[in-house]
Amino acid sequence: MNRLIHVGFGNIVNTDKIIAIVSPESAPIKRLVQKAKETGLAIDATQGRRTKSVLHFYPRRLREEHRRCGRKMKKRTVKKMQNKGILMVISGFSGAGKGTLVKKLLSEYDNYALSISMTTRGPREGEQDGREYFFRTREQFEENIAKNGFIEYAQYCGNYYGTPKAYVEEQMQAGKDVILEIEIQGAMKIKEQFPESLLLFVTPPSAKELQKRLVGRGTETADVIAQRLARAYEESEGMDAYDYIVVNDDLDECAAAVQKYVEAAKNVPSRRVEFITEIREELKGFAKGAK
Repeated sequence: MNRLIHVGFGNIVNTDKIIAIVSPESAPIKRLVQKAKETGLAIDATQGRRTKSVLHFYPRRLREEHRRCGRKMKKRTVKKMQNKGILMVISGFSGAGKGTLVKKLLSEYDNYALSISMTTRGPREGEQDGREYFFRTREQFEENIAKNGFIEYAQYCGNYYGTPKAYVEEQMQAGKDVILEIEIQGAMKIKEQFPESLLLFVTPPSAKELQKRLVGRGTETADVIAQRLARAYEESEGMDAYDYIVVNDDLDECAAAVQKYVEAAKNVPSRRVEFITEIREELKGFAKGAK
């Protein structure tokens, strides 16, 4: 009859599984334990300064199950790394439909999160902290500046506005692709700080279409429209600094194209460093075994 014995630290082991009772400080046993971990063998070892170690292997069926579980865990780890979000910046001409595109992405896909800005202005009626903005005092905002806590910030009409770095990084770690809708100068600054960010420039199919959309708004004078078109010409000088040009002709097609660009960007080698390192280390074990 098999007996159960207590081996310390709350471990109870069936005697038919024991292969050795040894000192946990034994170099050969340390190597055995390490080898077992590397190869996925199910091995148990009680460790302690004055406690002997009992090493035992599970039965073959359980050992194979352990290996399968190990492979499943590896897959989940890889999937988690693949799901880390990216920071994407959307810029474009006034009238190109940036805001409409962002709303479409947020409603059609669940992988996006819109960056929430921090501001020192007071909340307006119906606004909530953490939804429209993070509302902070001027002192709190400037403390965050001193801590390098913003991706970018600026003053407008006497108030600070900025993109908090902590919120963006938290969303990305949660697997969200964070959207920043920002003008071209701000986009270039973000690219300097975050080289791995994805820059998308939204444009209508032609200048005539842009003019048509601006006029079609019916909210601006001819002089203002002329100024916006002149500004668009200046902004066009920076279009080649972006990763992708997004032609917003058909909204559904445009949103689908952006989704493809984002998925492609996630598999660029510079964004898969952790995965590359992990698989390289795994392959190293095969290479050693072949020698």
